[in-house]
Amino acid sequence: MKRKSQKRSPSLPSKTSPRFAAPRPVPVQSEARWRVPGEFENQEALVIGCACLIRNMPQVFINLIRALHGRIRVICLVNQEDEVLGEVLLAAAGLPRNAAEFTRLSSVSMWARDWCPIPAYDANGQRALLALELRHLRTAANDGAEPELSRIFGAPVVKVPLTLEGGNILCNGDGICLTSTTVFPKNASRQLDHQQLGGVVATYFGATQWAYLDPLSGETTGHIDLFCSFLAKDLVVVGQYPASVDPINAAILDRAAEILSGLKTSVGPMRVVRMPMPPPIDGRYRSYTNVAFANSALLVPLYPGIDDSLDRRALSIYRELMPDREVIGIDIMEMSTLGGGLHCMTCNVCSASIPAAALMLAGNSSPVPALSTATAA
Repeated sequence: MKRKSQKRSPSLPSKTSPRFAAPRPVPVQSEARWRVPGEFENQEALVIGCACLIRNMPQVFINLIRALHGRIRVICLVNQEDEVLGEVLLAAAGLPRNAAEFTRLSSVSMWARDWCPIPAYDANGQRALLALELRHLRTAANDGAEPELSRIFGAPVVKVPLTLEGGNILCNGDGICLTSTTVFPKNASRQLDHQQLGGVVATYFGATQWAYLDPLSGETTGHIDLFCSFLAKDLVVVGQYPASVDPINAAILDRAAEILSGLKTSVGPMRVVRMPMPPPIDGRYRSYTNVAFANSALLVPLYPGIDDSLDRRALSIYRELMPDREVIGIDIMEMSTLGGGLHCMTCNVCSASIPAAALMLAGNSSPVPALSTATAA
């Protein structure tokens, strides 16, 4: 499908990916070898893609590091120029030098979620880094990050035979994985049917249930993290548009919420809470579900000037749902013009190891878990 052309600065890359109509679901079976934890679980570190961020949006960088300092280890992926400027900005803001660690890569993109390997646990409870295959943008950044993050965290890189960006898969750590339907056209050349693709999701991400949902209409990435986020193994927030603002996407998100409310977790039915979505303007689809977890804190994107009442409402919903966390709003209005948010630019790194028995608690005790799929079709 031909995309509308959009003006953008060559130094500030936007996020793009194709769209696809929803297929019909099929059941699959596969043996789970890894478990991807929920981002709400204990985290060792947060990796941030700092290309363009430090140079072009220094205040966002400072606000982000200030909110994270003392809560989680912060690793900023940078080039040499970014590192020097980043240290200057931290000092000027009164933040200690160790508030962030700078790791140089030869090629860096801001959207670290998409190309960084995804931390997971293997069958022995040891950490591994799952590397998705990218066949379009930012593969150089992806290739450089894998060995460096493997060195930093002492975890092996495992190649996943799946073409997908990290922003298009969410896991609740309890056997449920979400993607959008864009997973199908991106893997068409693999000549795998839905059952075989589901087997990959089951094997590498520990899924016993896989819901593939229609992406937002008109939004160019097709990523699931722009309208969903797990807050607990049995709690997910799903975006919501008034039908008067965007009737097509209102229906898409209502259907997604309906599908997810039918999923079962190890502690009961999935609870679905609706989250308002800022009205789409300037061709960009902003979202309050594109959050970043940092152990005791939850960082929520804010968009001053669009509808401040929605900013306040989003913060209020998160604070009510997660009273034990500090919910911190981060103004990313400038960054959102590029098509991404806090979740897009970060990658959570789970704790180094867990007891192998914990894998069984995630619903993966069966060597051949059945995987059910759901779709908005």
